[in-house]
Amino acid sequence: MDVPPGGILGRMPSATLRLDDPRVSEAHALLSLRGRGFRLLALRGLLQVGKAPTTEVALAVGQVVRLAPDLALTVQAIALPESLLAVALPGQAPQELSSPVYSLLHDGALVGRYEPDASAHLWSTSEGWMVRAAAGEPSPLQVGTFTLGPHTLTVSGIPLAAAAVNPTLFSGRFFAPVRIITNFDIARIEIEGRELCSISGHAGRILCELAAVRGPVNWEIVAGEIWDGDDRHTLRQSWDRALGTLRGKLRLPELRPDLVRADGHGHIELFLQTGDEIEDRG
Repeated sequence: MDVPPGGILGRMPSATLRLDDPRVSEAHALLSLRGRGFRLLALRGLLQVGKAPTTEVALAVGQVVRLAPDLALTVQAIALPESLLAVALPGQAPQELSSPVYSLLHDGALVGRYEPDASAHLWSTSEGWMVRAAAGEPSPLQVGTFTLGPHTLTVSGIPLAAAAVNPTLFSGRFFAPVRIITNFDIARIEIEGRELCSISGHAGRILCELAAVRGPVNWEIVAGEIWDGDDRHTLRQSWDRALGTLRGKLRLPELRPDLVRADGHGHIELFLQTGDEIEDRG
């Protein structure tokens, strides 16, 4: 069954994909378009890919996502839009809209999160993008140039084929998309067909596990897959050592500093942006 962006998976009659099963919540998960890919977001409980529970899954063709024991969905096809919206402020490069919410701060910075005191907010819906200035009314975000308070924004459409190879802007720098090739405990990272690094051992295994999950996951779940049977204190020591090794290997000028990121609450993820790819050879 086809599920459009913003579609709900669940038990309620109005769900886009209705799952008549008592183990499924009325609104169990939401399909969200994030840049050049789709993510399935858990609204109640957890999703599972492989052995790792998670709250968010970056979808790929052939992927199996488990909603409950013995209840799984297989991604048979992915249909992406022809173009993506990008926003530019004067003197800045266009910024592709790949997060679900943006805040336009008073200093002109556009950040991918909700800030209550911002000059304006932009957010995605199942039908497109909306924009609202502070104390204003929501309106559809359309291609063109317009003013939000003291700021002038130019909205353009980027063909998806071009967006796939566009670099990502991070802290004022541009980073080319990466290709990560995984094979159990060995991960290779390439940019534009050139190998940057090869990571093996426990550090490589962490990266391979995060690539398999394709979303935020608790560190203990990943660590438990690698060091099965260790007590929590020993597990944490092993995890910190291997994660430190991984971060050191990823500390290259060509790689985004947030490629592997933690949320400060025990979750970690391989953070993929537009054009980034994973190839599992395990």
